[in-house]
Amino acid sequence: MSLQEIEYAVKHLDEPEQRKLLQDLPRLIDISKDDLAWMKVAEPSFEFWDHEEDAIHDKLSGQGFIEVFRAINANLDKIEKNLDSTFVSLTSSSKTQY
Repeated sequence: MSLQEIEYAVKHLDEPEQRKLLQDLPRLIDISKDDLAWMKVAEPSFEFWDHEEDAIHDKLSGQGFIEVFRAINANLDKIEKNLDSTFVSLTSSSKTQY
């Protein structure tokens, strides 16, 4: 089955089936619990895209969770560096507070 066929099939699932797939997807594509946790921690880094103009783009592009996973995978190095620097910053600031 091609990726295009899979995407077509996913788009035509009903909402409960899509939610179940989204819940199961990390396990199905062998994303470790640690990697998934790092992605969840990184989510706030993308909040600057949450605005009206981007919502219009999302509707026009038909962006779904598969595209989101592609974007995350394509940017994992940047995300990890951002998380590392955030962690260093947080641990440094917590040491100076005590």
